[in-house]
Amino acid sequence: MVTRSVVAAAALLALLPLGASARGVANDFSPALSFTALVSSPSARSTEGLGFSISPFLTSDGYGGSANVKLSVTLPAGVHWAGNAPGAKEGCTRTEQEAICSNTLRPVSGTNVAQIYGIWQVVAEREGTYKFDAAILENSLPDPNPSNDSASLTVSVRNARGGVTLKPRLPKAGSDVVASHRILVLDSEGRTFPILKGTVACFARIGSSKAKATGALRDGRATCRLSTPSSATGKVVSGTIRTTSSGLVLTKQFRAKLG
Repeated sequence: MVTRSVVAAAALLALLPLGASARGVANDFSPALSFTALVSSPSARSTEGLGFSISPFLTSDGYGGSANVKLSVTLPAGVHWAGNAPGAKEGCTRTEQEAICSNTLRPVSGTNVAQIYGIWQVVAEREGTYKFDAAILENSLPDPNPSNDSASLTVSVRNARGGVTLKPRLPKAGSDVVASHRILVLDSEGRTFPILKGTVACFARIGSSKAKATGALRDGRATCRLSTPSSATGKVVSGTIRTTSSGLVLTKQFRAKLG
């Protein structure tokens, strides 16, 4: 069973911007959004698949007692909820393009994060740039700074299915073929983190016939291993590597002619 702890930890690191500092205004709630996606390159600056996750949260520099805050999160056109979408567990209700979350917040010492609403899976219909919006709709405490009651997040979405390494580089019929790629978590600040837990599923063919393939996560790489018969010379071996970690998914494809 895959745990959510690894990707969740990376998402929490992404919640506060690099160099964030206190604003110095009590009772001043401010929304923000972050995202996480599985990628294969440590220099990635966009997703490599159509699916990724967003994480809304609220910050505050302290408040007395408790506060009732209602937050809205709006998806851009062309993006839809998927998998672990917001629900009652997060105090949220949702429509096709919006989630509204109502929560009673209580002060937590040592942090300016007042509320984390979870890691919400979404999927884009196609490649592009998408802008997500979050806004405070209601606040039971007097708001000293209404100007920061909204925030947005822009995500660049690509659907790059290549980037798989084959060993041997020129595979031959009758030998094992190992297809692999690095697997990392990308956050909103452009930082990448290795994943430690996940599942890898492989789907392979030799010519037009299905081939048995075994997937694994090893040393930060998603791998797919299959054996080829000696009679397959000249045929094309092809396949898909599908990695899943805490609801995030990355799919890569490979293809080579057997010598």
